[in-house]
Amino acid sequence: MRKMKKILILCSLLVLLLVGCSQEKKENSNTYKGEHGTYEILDTRLIKDNGALREEFAKLQWKIKYTNTTDEVRKPIDAVELDMVIENETDVELNEIPFDRIRHAGEETEEQKLMNNGFLNVKPEVTLEITVEATIEEAKIDSIYLRNRDVKGENGEEFEKKVKNEDLDIVGEKEDMETSDKPLIINVQANKDSWEFSYPNKEIVTINDLVVPTNEKVYFKLLPSDFGHSFWIPAVGGKMDTKPDNANEFWLEFDEKNANEAGGIFYGRCAEHGSDMDFNVKAIPRTEFNQWIEETKSE
Repeated sequence: MRKMKKILILCSLLVLLLVGCSQEKKENSNTYKGEHGTYEILDTRLIKDNGALREEFAKLQWKIKYTNTTDEVRKPIDAVELDMVIENETDVELNEIPFDRIRHAGEETEEQKLMNNGFLNVKPEVTLEITVEATIEEAKIDSIYLRNRDVKGENGEEFEKKVKNEDLDIVGEKEDMETSDKPLIINVQANKDSWEFSYPNKEIVTINDLVVPTNEKVYFKLLPSDFGHSFWIPAVGGKMDTKPDNANEFWLEFDEKNANEAGGIFYGRCAEHGSDMDFNVKAIPRTEFNQWIEETKSE
């Protein structure tokens, strides 16, 4: 009888142990699937001595690869705030820390706006890298958690990323983490019977001739236009419509293999207005593109 009781006690302890393990959070996992996207934590940094905060505060940054898994166009920063929460854990309560939505002081340049990808509208199934951050008390770094939100909007059980002080890269504001290399930005203006491409800060404007580098993201800003044209490069991406009251912002990547097979020449067109609105697209390696920039500026 005594032996049977010992067996029952051991079995009970084993069941409790298994239940506890099954309910344990995925602490320090780098990936998470939420209601509004999937997230992969690529890097975590602490930004100090930026001159804008009191000395006891710092900025904690997460570099995240985000994929929009919904059926709607959405801003990644909104998806992050709906799916995740930053919290400071103490012995008595959980204190939520808001994400900082403002990344740059003063007026932003076009380049800064595109670097700050979290604020761009992203189509379903599109993946891009973003940076989110929070202002925290430096002394409380070791009690910061990045967690999923549950259905009630509170911290959930499916994902937990604890910030460990010894694992952080501590950098100055000038070494702030970028989401990608310096991007190429091209403004696109749809005229009545032509396309105008301008390269900001490079003093280059072309008509019906678009030159881009291969194997990197090229950011386009489709400017407002009174002409209802549709920007489309069939071999690379879907069409985007011009609108009279706002700009469309998006990016495309020109694959080197496809560019070689096409002799470096793609074609673009207005999807609604036929061949009279075609334009030429030349995709070349970055070194050749830089040379083209210099030669075109000197003409």
